[in-house]
Amino acid sequence: MLSIRGIGKRKLDKIKEALVKERDSRQVLIYLQSLGLGNKTSMLIYKTYQGDTIEVIENNPYILIEDIKGIGFNIADDIALRNNIDKTDLFRISAGVVYYLNQQANVNGNCFIELVKMIDDVSKLLKIDSIYVKNALLNIEIEGKIKTEKVQDDVFVYSRMLYDNEKNVVANILRLILSEEDQQQNILELIESDDIKYSDTQKEAILQALYKKMLIITGGPGTGKTTIIKGIIKLLENFKMSFQLCAPTGRAAKRMEESTGHGASTIHRLLGYKSIESEDGFLEYNRDNPLKTDVVIVDEVSMIDIYLMSNLLNAIDTNTKLVLVGDVDQLPSVGPGNVLKDLIDSNLITTIRLDRIFRQEESSNIIKNAHLINSGKRPVLNEENQDFFFIRTRNEAHTLDTVVDLIANRLPNHYKVDPLKDIQVLSAMKKGVCGVDNLNAKLQERLNPQSFNKEEIELGKHVFREGDKVMQTKNNYDLDVEDEFKNKAKGVYNGDIGFIRSAFTKDGACEIIIDDKKVVYDYKAMTELALSYAITIHKSQGSEFPIVVIPMVSGPYMLLSRNILYTAITRGKQIVVLVGDEMIMNRMIENNFRQNRNSTLAYFLRKSYEFYEENDI
Repeated sequence: MLSIRGIGKRKLDKIKEALVKERDSRQVLIYLQSLGLGNKTSMLIYKTYQGDTIEVIENNPYILIEDIKGIGFNIADDIALRNNIDKTDLFRISAGVVYYLNQQANVNGNCFIELVKMIDDVSKLLKIDSIYVKNALLNIEIEGKIKTEKVQDDVFVYSRMLYDNEKNVVANILRLILSEEDQQQNILELIESDDIKYSDTQKEAILQALYKKMLIITGGPGTGKTTIIKGIIKLLENFKMSFQLCAPTGRAAKRMEESTGHGASTIHRLLGYKSIESEDGFLEYNRDNPLKTDVVIVDEVSMIDIYLMSNLLNAIDTNTKLVLVGDVDQLPSVGPGNVLKDLIDSNLITTIRLDRIFRQEESSNIIKNAHLINSGKRPVLNEENQDFFFIRTRNEAHTLDTVVDLIANRLPNHYKVDPLKDIQVLSAMKKGVCGVDNLNAKLQERLNPQSFNKEEIELGKHVFREGDKVMQTKNNYDLDVEDEFKNKAKGVYNGDIGFIRSAFTKDGACEIIIDDKKVVYDYKAMTELALSYAITIHKSQGSEFPIVVIPMVSGPYMLLSRNILYTAITRGKQIVVLVGDEMIMNRMIENNFRQNRNSTLAYFLRKSYEFYEENDI
């Protein structure tokens, strides 16, 4: 080849190197595909490990879980067993323990699992004797992946991240409440001179918001939480104190903004969440750079999981007051922990409980029935000129047809509303005749059918079409969001609802309008979308819709519970319609099942506070 004009020794060496590299990459890709991996995943793995790929995988395939997006325990375990890795290998047990704890957190909301149960469950998962799991725990803890803690007579096992976040919440709360000083400001006269006539409990809440470093205000719908927030804001303005309003989701923040007349943001935006890959950190506001404001007021706190509360508290300066507002009877957060309930149960944070329904709400059967259901009583149904209705059906198929007809015809025609923007179907379940998946397919077919002038994109079993109502299913801090004035921000969050304005089938992308802001999704980001003509009741937390339609059909015991029905009903602002079997509704009201979540937040708060008191720190 050196005889070829223009090719010298240096160039020849480069050509040889490229050929060897190409041959090696081909061999690696063939090897990866022999393990059952697809082309895309195989290429991603090869780009990560290059020539060391085979050696890395044969040594510890479980490292893929940490390094390669999209590979979880089950895929890594399948690769390991294909490579004849021993079932009792420490790498395998370590990955199995971490996977199990993460599943408990993400699916069941648990921050810890009892040691004995964890050993038994993981040994069954890995199909090995429990002694191997027991013997591996010390090594796994030394690696920093888990934490064991003796609590009274039990030993609990946490993922290290959850343990650290729970302890961080405890430390931050103690930092705030132990820094309180007696304040002598006489602000009662200002409150009593206000145009609004507050109840004694509301006055107390407004007073405590200025006296306390932390305050919790909890109550059901119509009990005056928003009135209190507005009263606090008015007082802060009188004292020329700065404040920030926020909520866990975009829809909840928008509601807060509309009800108070002041700007509100998601907690994520308030903290300045950035891309995980950002060089200057994940959060703009943190321990080293706290929020510069006198008071932070947070609404819909029942939705906040332990991770988000940890990040929020990191950004609260010791001189800043924190007011937490929420309904403790709502469903707990989607993420792990039961933060609002735990904070109240600790008895360390001043808590104002609202239980009086105010006159302006008394005419609403939605409010009245929500409180009746929450106390285990039957609701008032189908009163003339009211806002709460029950439509009885013969069976689930009839329920499905009735729900679709209500959305497409009856409700829009009677109330002159937009079936997409003003009506939301809430179901307790994803599967089944009246589950979210089937409802979305039927409602898409009825409200936004296939048409020659509408572009659409197929993603697996789902079709996304111009005009579709969609929901973001996980936080994505990298997506660009642009408002009507061309101002740009980052981030779309779990639970955000929008509409597909246009689809670009050549690029596998679409443009979506979320809260009047434009977001362009590429093909990869679109996998985080779901149709949202119907959504689960869990996903509806923090949102409010003009009209809510709820199918009453049979399902798993844990999903047919009182607080699930209560949560669904309280999402309706103007009209609530239940459709189906009245016996199912009655069964839900009688079923006061609440899935216990393992959390030591309240316990650690009390113990830590006692330690400070005993040692006079």
